[in-house]
Amino acid sequence: KGSTRRRRRSPMHTIASWNRGQSSPPTTRTIKGVNGAGKTTLAKLLLGLLTPTSGTFCINSTEKFSTLQNSNITDYVGLFSADMYIYSSSVSNNIAFNIFNDKAASKSISHLNQLPEDFLLFFNGINISQGERQKVLLDRCLQHEKDIYVFDEPDTNLDFNSQREMIKIFDELKKRGKAVVIISHNEHTLDCCDKFYSLENGKIIEQE
Repeated sequence: KGSTRRRRRSPMHTIASWNRGQSSPPTTRTIKGVNGAGKTTLAKLLLGLLTPTSGTFCINSTEKFSTLQNSNITDYVGLFSADMYIYSSSVSNNIAFNIFNDKAASKSISHLNQLPEDFLLFFNGINISQGERQKVLLDRCLQHEKDIYVFDEPDTNLDFNSQREMIKIFDELKKRGKAVVIISHNEHTLDCCDKFYSLENGKIIEQE
């Protein structure tokens, strides 16, 4: 996507440059790269799940941190990753991320999941298909309102119709003023993005 003109930036500057309460329109950004380039690692760094060996995070152009671990970053940033677990509980509780309250109800803006809310899932969803498992995790990501959403390969196990529904959700998030970051190789998914980046040798390359 975009022209051949490219600008190199550090990953943290590029992805974390969105300001809460900004006046400019929110964007949907995509990150591409070969397997092993570090795309998933970058997503986990942004959520404070890993600590970087060097560099800084810049938030709202002023606050700088060496790591986001032990911070409240997850109050503002939501992450979808297929690495997340399904718990031995109902579909509703898994989406609500609440394994104790049997009456938990889903408030997700997404309704990709078609399983009954009281359907009992086994640990890590071994009694459902990979596509159904992914839909439950996507609905969980969208259960709580965030300022920024990061989706790591959200379309891998989805059929074409579900991928189209996912794109509608991205558009809806943008209309609501949310910033969306998508890690994907799927061209249909990339069509909804405004800005495109590739991750090469630990650097973000912006395609214009």
